Amino acid sequence: MDRSVIVSVLLIVTLVALAIVSRLRRVGTPKPLAPAQDAAIAKANRLWKSDPQTAHRIIDSAFEEEGQHEDEERAALRVQAETDPAAAEELRRRLREDLEVWQTLLKRSRKHAAKGDVTAQGAVANQEKWENETRAELAQVEELIRQLKG
Repeated sequence: MDRSVIVSVLLIVTLVALAIVSRLRRVGTPKPLAPAQDAAIAKANRLWKSDPQTAHRIIDSAFEEEGQHEDEERAALRVQAETDPAAAEELRRRLREDLEVWQTLLKRSRKHAAKGDVTAQGAVANQEKWENETRAELAQVEELIRQLKG
């Protein structure tokens, strides 16, 4: 199996696990996966031994669709946050959660990169970029919240 496929699968599994752990710590119970994601994971598990590439595509597709849904939600939340303090607070909460995920992933990727893992070295660059983008947006939202309250 291609090493990049393995790394991609591990990255997806890590992201899902980190999101679940983060939510468990914050509210005590994880946000359940969407039914489509559950079905995709079950289907991919059945195919994993016989056709790992198809299983990988199924999982990618399910999480990509969820990512698109999350992007749409966030876009609407960003618009609402301009005038609604509750929406701004929710956006800040989500951004803080994202930042926590990026920090955890970066720590792990840096550890692997230090051992000479070329794939992890590339992941570090991407994760640092995403972390910086998240920090910048979080700073903007923090300022927006101050303006809405003041």
